[in-house]
Amino acid sequence: MLTLVAYCLMPDQLHLLLQLGEVATLEKLMPRFGSFTDHEFFKQTGQTKIWFDGYHDHALRAEDKLETIVNYIKYNPVKVGMVAEAQKWPLSSARLAK
Repeated sequence: MLTLVAYCLMPDQLHLLLQLGEVATLEKLMPRFGSFTDHEFFKQTGQTKIWFDGYHDHALRAEDKLETIVNYIKYNPVKVGMVAEAQKWPLSSARLAK
């Protein structure tokens, strides 16, 4: 099982907070995600590649605060001045928050 906890897609980066199940691993997931999104992007735009090779990951530990990580993802567009309120960024889980 795989759960998407938080996300934010910006022009130069993508932040994903995923809860991986027993069979899901980033080594399996990320190449599939890249291939699928590249293919869909090509179908819509004719451009061939949107992602750089590789990714940066960080595994949460018990002392990491989930809320801190979610807020980092949520407020990233605000931090860089793209919007004044996190909920205004259309490609973010922040807009879904109540």
